[in-house]
Amino acid sequence: LEEKGATEGSLDVEDTAWVDVPQGFETPAIKVGIEKELNLADEWEIYDVKSREDAYGFSLEDTRWVIRFDAEDGSSVIVQPNDLEAIERLAQQKDLVVRARLTVRQYRWREQREDLFSPASMQNTGRLVDLYAVKFGWPTFTSDATRAFWQVPQTEKCFVKPPAEWMERHVAAGGSETDLWLLKRWLYGQRKAPQAWTDW
Repeated sequence: LEEKGATEGSLDVEDTAWVDVPQGFETPAIKVGIEKELNLADEWEIYDVKSREDAYGFSLEDTRWVIRFDAEDGSSVIVQPNDLEAIERLAQQKDLVVRARLTVRQYRWREQREDLFSPASMQNTGRLVDLYAVKFGWPTFTSDATRAFWQVPQTEKCFVKPPAEWMERHVAAGGSETDLWLLKRWLYGQRKAPQAWTDW
């Protein structure tokens, strides 16, 4: 992701640095990040395993991994999305932690939509809140919800193809390689997830 004033490998707390993990491109650090996320998905019970026949008549979405590299101070490293050399180099640095996030591919390239929603406030709203806080002596706080969309129960039937890493474990444990996930919680990348989280 190219941000104003940021260069490859520079640290900036305010930039979002999630990049796609190309299929089959995994370093040991990336595998550790993916395993942590899969274990959390199991712990949070975000899905039910269903057979492919259960998904008949419903849309079937793909999943993908995105990763980012976090420094010890909490800042993230900015990387060009298709720069595999930089991603591999960063994944080998011992002072960076690889965070992985499982997302759903519900957005299509150049798709025109009118029903999208972003839960962010406008800059003027933040200024207005700050003005009132100063005027009346109110304390203000900034917070972040961990795995925000995983907090919200799914309200529609959404079947997704599980990630390959999960499928390997599932098949090794005796499961079918055609099994799918029926989501019980919202995932990043779903069109209605931001609205569902805000309404919740």
